[in-house]
Amino acid sequence: MDVRAVITMGLEHLGYHVIECVDGRNAIEKFAVEKPDVTIIDQGLPDIQGIEVGRQIKEMANHRPIAIALLTGSDSLAIREQANEAGFDGFLVKPIRIQLLSEWIDSQIENLDDAE
Repeated sequence: MDVRAVITMGLEHLGYHVIECVDGRNAIEKFAVEKPDVTIIDQGLPDIQGIEVGRQIKEMANHRPIAIALLTGSDSLAIREQANEAGFDGFLVKPIRIQLLSEWIDSQIENLDDAE
């Protein structure tokens, strides 16, 4: 079972509505339609790097408050800086515990509610 499936199952078990995407283009297309409040993007996508997907999603949000986290297997300072420059709100390193991910999501939703 891949990371995406494990995260999806864990979050759905906790009651979250999860929209899965198979690659970066799929994520960008679904974001335009679904308009989620929180987006978690893996850096190692098969077609486009996650940081670029996040940049495009932030632009598409058109200043609507959203929270985006980069999920990566590397805890390198360079990737953290790139994610920060691209406007990511979180940086999550694999393997990620579902409970920690849930806490991050809940805090982001609370922040979004406060921003409205």
